[in-house]
Amino acid sequence: METFWWGSTELKKTIHWCSWAKLCESKDSGDMGFRDLSLFNQAMLAKQSWRLVKNPNSLAARVIRERYYPVSNFLQVDHYASGSFVWRSLLWGCELLEAGSRWRIGTRSSVSIYSDRWIPRPHSFRIQSQSILGFDATVRCLISPSGSWNDTLIRASFPLEEAEFMSMGQVKRPKILEQD
Repeated sequence: METFWWGSTELKKTIHWCSWAKLCESKDSGDMGFRDLSLFNQAMLAKQSWRLVKNPNSLAARVIRERYYPVSNFLQVDHYASGSFVWRSLLWGCELLEAGSRWRIGTRSSVSIYSDRWIPRPHSFRIQSQSILGFDATVRCLISPSGSWNDTLIRASFPLEEAEFMSMGQVKRPKILEQD
């Protein structure tokens, strides 16, 4: 791209008047608004990773599962580097997928209170306070038999800010018919 944009050749070097990062900034800020192709590529790989998660019985998903994660699911696979270029690329896309995803809570939720991403908190989406209920506790213990949040337990177990996220509607009320 720099060859096209700045007119450089092997024999004739030209001045790059602006960095590629600057050219990729938005038009709203007065720049060119070019796509950062690395980020665009990672987004497309995240889309393919999502397809492996949502369509586990597709031919591509079955072949990749048989080779790289026969006993687990795609989101729980160990991210090891020894694999094909396609596999390493899918794992790179999965990093973006994991960064932008979080759990939705149902009544039979097996989501971990402390280690999974489920709270609508910027950047981490996780509970930040110390583990009072035990580090392996699941969200299921925070749901009352009627299917709503156990507000008494939540307020006793978490700091006010985190308790308000759950009981004041920041996290949707659990649904009785929703499956995990």
